[in-house]
Amino acid sequence: EYFDYPLFPNLPFSRYHSFVLRNSGNDWERTMFADGMIQTLAEDLDIETQAYRPCRVYLNGKYWGILNLREKINEAYLEQHFGVERDALDLLELDGTPLTGSAEHYSDLLDFVYNHDLSNQENFDQVKKMMDVENFITYQAFEIFIDNRDWPGNNIKYWRPHQPDGRWRWILFDLDFGFGLNAYGIGGNAYAYSYNTLEYATSPTQTPNHWGNPPWSTFLLRKLLENSEFKQKFINRFADLMNSIFKSSYVFAVIDSLQQNIEAEMEKHYQRWSQPVWWIDDQLWWNSFDDWYHFIAIFKDFARYRPAYMRLFIQEKFDLPKSISLEIQMDPIGAGQIELNDFLQVSAFPFVGIYFAGNPLTLQAKANAGFEFVGWSGAAISNKPQISIKPTQSLLLRAHFRKTSNESSNIVINEINYHSEKAFDPGDWIELYNRSSQTIDLTGWFVSDSDSSHVFTFPEETHLNPNAFLIVCVDSLKFRSLFSDHTIEVIGNMNFGLSGSGDEVKLFDEQSMLVDSVKYDDQLPWPTEADGLGATLELINPDSNNALAQNWRASQNHGTPGQVNSVFTRVEDMSAKLLSENFRLLGNYPNPFNQTTRIQFFLKQSSTVKIEIFDVRGLLIRQYDERNYSAGNHSIFWDGKSELGASLSSGLYICRIKAGSVQQQLKMLLIR
Repeated sequence: EYFDYPLFPNLPFSRYHSFVLRNSGNDWERTMFADGMIQTLAEDLDIETQAYRPCRVYLNGKYWGILNLREKINEAYLEQHFGVERDALDLLELDGTPLTGSAEHYSDLLDFVYNHDLSNQENFDQVKKMMDVENFITYQAFEIFIDNRDWPGNNIKYWRPHQPDGRWRWILFDLDFGFGLNAYGIGGNAYAYSYNTLEYATSPTQTPNHWGNPPWSTFLLRKLLENSEFKQKFINRFADLMNSIFKSSYVFAVIDSLQQNIEAEMEKHYQRWSQPVWWIDDQLWWNSFDDWYHFIAIFKDFARYRPAYMRLFIQEKFDLPKSISLEIQMDPIGAGQIELNDFLQVSAFPFVGIYFAGNPLTLQAKANAGFEFVGWSGAAISNKPQISIKPTQSLLLRAHFRKTSNESSNIVINEINYHSEKAFDPGDWIELYNRSSQTIDLTGWFVSDSDSSHVFTFPEETHLNPNAFLIVCVDSLKFRSLFSDHTIEVIGNMNFGLSGSGDEVKLFDEQSMLVDSVKYDDQLPWPTEADGLGATLELINPDSNNALAQNWRASQNHGTPGQVNSVFTRVEDMSAKLLSENFRLLGNYPNPFNQTTRIQFFLKQSSTVKIEIFDVRGLLIRQYDERNYSAGNHSIFWDGKSELGASLSSGLYICRIKAGSVQQQLKMLLIR
């Protein structure tokens, strides 16, 4: 039933139920990597994508050229990636045709959307319970930007798990008509970057001479745009994507990397399949091998010119006055990160992006370990980490941090109960743990969740002793009725609960400085037993990184409030999960880079370190001398050259650092 082999090195799977050897679809006579390239751009987004790997194929010993190895989108794919059993999900295509399961829930969603005014926030909030709106926004913005006109009336799949709060999510696949190649063979002009796909994807009537946008396929997006919150996020999502994965420099590097990956083989592939094909237009076939480079140049033209057109389409569609420049500076460099619009994580500074006047922006400052946020200056002055601003002109913002050895950093979120089982329901609660040797005054501290208006402030004279626990709960009477041990320190009542479908628990000190936060989910890799099945989320060790799902487990029974966690693992037994705390790969700056980039890492204790740099094919191109490094922060510099000193071309490169028995890697983007 399974093929036991790690087909895709970038995925954590060693066996597959099914996979596809694909001829690159509509791109088979052009570049042979269009869909792979476009999906590579989306691989870090919250959308389901298919892994890509080109293959040299022989049939009965005869050379057959290149085919693309791809994951197959089916119920086995969803089971593997999300841990949902194959018979416990709905997978639909097109206008609601079931591939697995039933279309009943999706029909209910469409009926609700059709019969309700979504400008009413209550109605929109109900829609958010039925579909993953954030996923849908990213999916729509991505498809529209790439100008995929073989969509949305075709090549659409979406799915949901059979859970009370299971929401619909959309899947990217078959993108061969995107990024400029769609103009060939469908009667469009050759300059696809200038096509208004936003109007196409929101049209209430089918566009003349096109099959791809019948009214049913644009209905959901059109209705959702009635809501102001959705529209604001939709506009900002385009801007965030164009300021990150759709920046031409980034796209060029991805294209160059994938081109280099198959360039030597493509000439053999061309020789194998270069005979004329009578049933297609000459325009669609290579007259010479040079035509391969011609189609790749179309990709690059699209990447170069599309953003400017896309911004004009957005301004016209939503009556926005103009584009503006947003610059964010970090003081000091390396002190933290900025989250833009609850979506874009900015870690390289200064950051300069293009946004839209009149559309509000949100910015959240997040301190790195050893720093705390001080405040904003420039176009906004505030000491709150999160600010919202409605720009009218270009603006500059500075996020200020300071080093800290504050004892408050020793207070950690150690256990979370967000969805009790019906037979044992003490209400939502959070456990804090003081891992220091000092009693810490928590007076005026407060907890919040992903909704910043949800705030519970700790009462006067709240103290947490060394190595002690504190429970913060929604209903102290319900909690005490089921956990009767009166030695447990409990405060409440929180005026908000935690979401059963993923949320963020945030702890702030009395000066509104973020002390700790955990962004959990009810889906893998987070323990799903905590979602209404009786368990809580327990941190395996208070010294482990509680931002990582791998460091959380489902508790035994109903949790261990006020006690050492049932899944507690001693430091010496934590192997790589806790050793990763002793070694952290901090990233490289700048990234992308042109001449030289600095790669930074941290060691909690001295260790032998091995540093290697690979290209996207996995070939080792640079190796640094393996040697012992002392505890602390370290940097090495890479000048974009090979072991022999040759300057390398633009592309994605992988830096892998091994410290002791733990290794981590990061992607670096070289732009010449």
